[in-house]
Amino acid sequence: MSIELEFCDICNESVPAPDLIAGRAQRRGGRLICATCERAMGVQISTPSSPPVAAAGPTAVETPSETPVTTAAPAVTTVTPARSGGAGWLALIALVMAVALGVSLSSRLDLLEGESGKGFKAVQRDLQNGSQDQREALERLDKVLNAQLDGLVAQLQAQRELDQAALLQLTEQISVLRERAAGIAATLDGFRAQFIQLSAEQGAQQAREGTALAALGERMRAQEDQLIAVEGTLRALSLAPIPVVGGSPGRSTAPVWAEVLGDLSSDNPGLRLDAVYTLGSSQDATVIPYLIPMVKDSDVFVRMAACRTLSDLDARIAVPDLIEALNDPATVVREAAVVALRRITKRGMRFDPLGSPADRSQRVAKWLDWWQKEGQVFLGES
Repeated sequence: MSIELEFCDICNESVPAPDLIAGRAQRRGGRLICATCERAMGVQISTPSSPPVAAAGPTAVETPSETPVTTAAPAVTTVTPARSGGAGWLALIALVMAVALGVSLSSRLDLLEGESGKGFKAVQRDLQNGSQDQREALERLDKVLNAQLDGLVAQLQAQRELDQAALLQLTEQISVLRERAAGIAATLDGFRAQFIQLSAEQGAQQAREGTALAALGERMRAQEDQLIAVEGTLRALSLAPIPVVGGSPGRSTAPVWAEVLGDLSSDNPGLRLDAVYTLGSSQDATVIPYLIPMVKDSDVFVRMAACRTLSDLDARIAVPDLIEALNDPATVVREAAVVALRRITKRGMRFDPLGSPADRSQRVAKWLDWWQKEGQVFLGES
């Protein structure tokens, strides 16, 4: 529960409501006086005792300005003058003292009111001086703020001018870039048209090249057929009896195929090819060492004929050279070499003459691995 506070009109100290209720603080003439100021002023409020009354007889009534008056009682008695005069003087003295105290209290209250008024005026003067100081401080602050605001406005104006100049410059640059972009777009359109034209020309060229390659393939197949036919003819001719040159009847002579050994080193690939077929048609195993080097001849037809001839002679010692021929750049030579290897070794290891280089390398590696592990055993079986 909150306690209501009031303030003394003399010392401005707080006066709780309980002090007013208990009589420790007083209200005098509309002014609130606290208990401390009450004690300081020496105010003593007391009630005088009533004058003595006779046991029987008239009753005495005292007034401040008159002597006591007696009234008759049913039983008539007399009041002695001496006692009646002493009570009056006491009442008079008490009245004088009360008036004196009232005057003293009134003067002291006037003094306190004057001092309090002076204090209030001093406080009001201080407040006025403080208000003046505050007004001056506010004026100075207003001047400072106005100066700062003017500076800020000037900076903003300068920045705005700079921004406008930069914006104008940026607009000009954008215009230049747009012109450049238009030129680049036109150039790209030209490139695009050229690219389309080149693509069309390239497509036509590829079509022509495809047609040429197809025709070339047909010619190669025709030549291969012709080669097979020539090979058959040569093989048939090689089987015909050849008369022995020189010598006499009844005397041993050199084999017929010995006469063509010199053609193996001829510059004419046709003579080398005839010599390979002649040696192969002899069916003599002693010609194998002369045929093995021909697997690496510079002419593709000689290399192919050498592989086939070694296959016909079942030349086991030629297996390493035939494995190496699997890497030959010509497809027909690779095909003749793998056919010869399968026929001689009786191994069905896969090898595609038309396969990719990586695949062919893996297959050749397997052939080489087999030869390194089982080559000597294979040669011993012959």
